[in-house]
Amino acid sequence: MSYMKASVLMRNQSLRTERKRRGLTQAKLARVLGVSTKTVIRWEQGRCVPFPYHRQKLSILFGKTAQELGLFWETDDGEVIEEIYQAQF
Repeated sequence: MSYMKASVLMRNQSLRTERKRRGLTQAKLARVLGVSTKTVIRWEQGRCVPFPYHRQKLSILFGKTAQELGLFWETDDGEVIEEIYQAQF
């Protein structure tokens, strides 16, 4: 985690906006995807990104690409980081 720039970790407003637009709570979205509410919160806070399986489910659910939903981390250089960091809290 220390090798990532601080600017990489930012709130995922796109995912949060799409969730709210459809009237879903974090808990409801978590149930639909089969994950914990804490996991959805971490995705929205930018603490971790969804695994490919969940990125695909989110894309289908919201009718947007994973990149449109902000489900990848990008560096300041625009490089996409697909490595998954699962926060342990």
